[in-house]
Amino acid sequence: MDKYHAAMALRLQAEAIIRDKVALSNRPPETLTLAGMQRAMHELQVHQIELEMQNDELQRTQLLLETSRSRYFELYDMAPVGYCTVSEGGLVVEANLAVAALLGIARGTLVGQRISRFIGKDYQDTYYRLRKQLLETGTPKTCELQVVSLEGHPCWVQLTISAAHDATGAPEQHLVLADISESKVMAAAMQASEARYRALVDGSPEATTERKRQDGAKEAGLQD
Repeated sequence: MDKYHAAMALRLQAEAIIRDKVALSNRPPETLTLAGMQRAMHELQVHQIELEMQNDELQRTQLLLETSRSRYFELYDMAPVGYCTVSEGGLVVEANLAVAALLGIARGTLVGQRISRFIGKDYQDTYYRLRKQLLETGTPKTCELQVVSLEGHPCWVQLTISAAHDATGAPEQHLVLADISESKVMAAAMQASEARYRALVDGSPEATTERKRQDGAKEAGLQD
């Protein structure tokens, strides 16, 4: 039972108690036998106990809901990676703090925006194909692309998209965005370092002598 229906049940119980009390007070004194009064009082006491029990249950349910919300906040909102939910039409329905920070926009402002607005221009087709594959297969898809913040700063992310449905059954997508900019920078630095090393090696006297030897061997083979 949700909070609204639980509150309504308590209200109905309270109104029933009031009606019983009013009915009892309006009865002519001569019609109230001792046994009748005892039965009426017993019913009122039962109603009162039921109301108190339901109130205790409601309080426990509210406490559980608050605990669940707190855990949800810790797991979803405070996650180090970005999570967001996108409608079938591509609008952001829900987003955590990491996504908002990644895109440089307040979370309240992000909701209702088209997520494609933040996909890098050169990766729009990549994102479109990924969504198309998801719709065709129903299995989660992953790719690497660049997103662009509200201020125009690009950022490399690993994007994972999966199919889901909202509370009404309407289709939607869950997106996970992991910032991989640092690993991309490190990979580029390693490639540049390897290229410089190869250039140094290729330009060394030993490498030059070896190339001349190989060229000479090729020429001798051609003459033969």
